[in-house]
Formats: sequence, structure tokens, C-alpha cells
Amino acid sequence: MTNTGPRPLTEPADPRGTAAPGVSRGQVLRTLLWTVLVAGAVANTVASFVGADAKVHLVCGAVTAVCGGILIVGRLRRPR
Repeated sequence: MTNTGPRPLTEPADPRGTAAPGVSRGQVLRTLLWTVLVAGAVANTVASFVGADAKVHLVCGAVTAVCGGILIVGRLRRPR
């Protein structure tokens, strides 16, 4: 009988000792951070157009700044 369950995100390493290509946890995190950063910037822009309260702008700006900061630190810590 064959396994019909969900497949893993990465394939197991091949017998020659080289890892198979796959999606790393860091790539997923960077993609998520970029998505949240863009969403925060868009939300701040929309809040400007609709005349939202200053608290909305502060929250959107804080989310955008935190995501940007994490992305910058991650880039600086990665080897070149």
C-alpha cells in the first residue's frame, strides 16, 4: 500500500551526501516578513486616505518598522 499522506516540504538527502533542494525555514520567514511589511505599508496608506485615527497610523508604522528592522538585521547577519 502506498502512503497518500502529505509530502514533506524537503526531500531527504540523497545517498551521495548532498542535500536535496527545498524551502528553508529562513526563506519562509523572509517571505512572511516581506508580506507583512508590504501589508503594513498599504494599510498605512489606506488609513491616510480614509482619515483614520493616529493610533491606526502608529500601529501600521510600528508593524512596518519592526518587519523592516528584522529583515535588515537578518541580511546583515547572513554570510556573503
